[in-house]
Amino acid sequence: MDKSFLYRIHSEQISSFKSKIVSKFSENHYDYFLKFIISNIPLYYIFSTYDAELFEKTVYIYDIATEKLKTKDGKPRQYKLQVDLLDTIYEDPKKLMDTSFLFFGFNGSGKTHTAIHMLSYMVDNGQTGYYIQSKDLVALTHACSYNKDIGQDSKDLLQYIYTCDFLVIDELGKEPLTDPSLVALEMVMKARQAALVSTAFVSNHSYNEIKDNYKSSIWSALCKNYVLIWFDKNGLFRHKTRLQ
Repeated sequence: MDKSFLYRIHSEQISSFKSKIVSKFSENHYDYFLKFIISNIPLYYIFSTYDAELFEKTVYIYDIATEKLKTKDGKPRQYKLQVDLLDTIYEDPKKLMDTSFLFFGFNGSGKTHTAIHMLSYMVDNGQTGYYIQSKDLVALTHACSYNKDIGQDSKDLLQYIYTCDFLVIDELGKEPLTDPSLVALEMVMKARQAALVSTAFVSNHSYNEIKDNYKSSIWSALCKNYVLIWFDKNGLFRHKTRLQ
């Protein structure tokens, strides 16, 4: 697909972004970061993800069969993201297309930073990707389905979201928990599964809240096709990465 529509969609953001980049860095940095802007990665994350102390992030992976944290010698097993998960992905970005994720846990524990870091890496290595918040994705999907006057850019964007190599859906659980919202999310999940591409959902909700809030088909798809990773509140590093 011709991605020039992404430039049109984000043209205003690109214009304001260039002056900030050139004043803070250089013209070369602008060219480098432009691909992240058109992938809808927020400016804050573009800057801060490179300074985040992400690589020593400790997380826990859920065992779907037991609905408990994976254990070793009877204790929850800690995983270093860099060592046990992201290292193999960084060796070859295409490996990421085989795995989808649900990052959940406490606010500020590094979930979105991790997802943005992965997305940035994918885009920087020639893959396609996009960042969108769940409520905006639901609104876009609903508009494309029911608004006869919806523009072609919106239709193209939704199709891009269906098929891009790596999609980050942030703030899962902040969209209206209504039947139309759940249908919209399920449509996106099915389209991306059919396209054999990777998705990262990010949510501040707990395991049980996610399980209770989403209908069985969505929860079943998450359990079957996604790696569920819990971020511990003890790993807070937002204060270390917040732009001053």
